[in-house]
Amino acid sequence: MPVARRTGEVWITAVAEYYLDELDAAGFCYEKARDFAEKLRKLAGWSRIDNTLDEWIRQRLEEDAREDYLLFARYLAVCYRKYGLSFESFGSDRLYELIEKLGGGDLIDRLRAQGSGDLPEEIAACRDDEIACLANDAFATIKITIKNEREENYEKALDFLIGVLGEDFPRSYAIEFESPQKNSLPIQGLPDSGVHRLFANAIAYEKLRPKIERYARAAMEEFHWYQDETAESEDGAMPGTYAVFALGICDGETYAPLVADYFELCDNEHSSIQVKFIAAHVEKYGFDERGIDMFIQCVYEIGNFGESELYAERIANEKSLRLFLDQKDKLIMEDGDSSHWSYILITAEINGGFLRDKWRDVAGWGGTWRDGVLQK
Repeated sequence: MPVARRTGEVWITAVAEYYLDELDAAGFCYEKARDFAEKLRKLAGWSRIDNTLDEWIRQRLEEDAREDYLLFARYLAVCYRKYGLSFESFGSDRLYELIEKLGGGDLIDRLRAQGSGDLPEEIAACRDDEIACLANDAFATIKITIKNEREENYEKALDFLIGVLGEDFPRSYAIEFESPQKNSLPIQGLPDSGVHRLFANAIAYEKLRPKIERYARAAMEEFHWYQDETAESEDGAMPGTYAVFALGICDGETYAPLVADYFELCDNEHSSIQVKFIAAHVEKYGFDERGIDMFIQCVYEIGNFGESELYAERIANEKSLRLFLDQKDKLIMEDGDSSHWSYILITAEINGGFLRDKWRDVAGWGGTWRDGVLQK
């Protein structure tokens, strides 16, 4: 860590502790503590003050569970949801549990029913005879129920999502969705989740596709995840994933820029749900330039895709092979050896034991194998 940054963090910690200690000595006031913490968060960022504030309030609650302390702890718990990375939601859960243990269950019940109160009412809820939407920022949940399958209702749902994400809402969140229709995207192996069904249903309405893209771009955030049952598994998905998959598989050409932006942001090291999309994309569109770009990017970051005859079959033509070899220059890295071995890895993944025996049959192809790699 650079000296300047380390010194800055020490200064921020000292300021936070001094102010809170002085406020405590004069008679702790939740509103003053909250306003001070908000100014410090905006100035320095949540990640540079969270531990200091968390430790300070826990020490006070060990001795005294007065309401102002509990309210400040509740405020910090909501901040973990709003401003922390996806995995930091455990800090929120621990504080909620502590508050309930110390007799503040009613404070948490109010959060469950109303959220933090920071979202404008017209943004936090939308309801009529055919659709109900509710967002809770304190628990990072969005609930959408569509009673009647109509384009207008899916448009309302998308408008609601876009509106919520335009506010100070957690970047990692769960979408709970219910509707009579139970569609799935034509991508084998995707989890059967509510957010998956929402976009599998919505994509059927072609006029809504630009709005689906708007949601995807508002939702995509590196190191954040949908907080559903898949969050801790390899099927964990960055917010916006199912919207991107729906658009990319239904209209690969129009939404190629969106898909490219998605792959730039998604955390391939901790999730492999993208592999399922690429397989479906290659099956539908073949190894065109977009497909090869996505495949190389994913293999390079995820590693082993496993043996697949699909890839070998779809790349066994001169156009795709030449496109594949043309991508080699994109793999050049500062360490010269790294690009070579990355290329070997990618080639091995694509041939999967099949391509090596087939490429010679491709009409007009003049490539040769050398050191385990296809060369022009």
